[in-house]
Amino acid sequence: MDDGGAAINVLIERIKNISIDVLENYILPVAGALVVILIIWSGIKYITGGPKGEEAAKKSLIAIFIGVIIMMIAVVVVNLIKNIA
Repeated sequence: MDDGGAAINVLIERIKNISIDVLENYILPVAGALVVILIIWSGIKYITGGPKGEEAAKKSLIAIFIGVIIMMIAVVVVNLIKNIA
């Protein structure tokens, strides 16, 4: 019975490593590229959009920066969990 428990622990450890690897290697780079694209898009809207475009671009930039903050908090939480476990 003890071997079954060890096998489950190994499986859980592999799952944790896979999810952290996916986050670090795939999700964060894609999210970072998306943030850059959205900032550029908002800048274009700000420059070419007139008064309404400027207001929309400002709101977009605020939403982007809130998203970046949430993403950074998520990375910190994942790293804390990774270091605890």
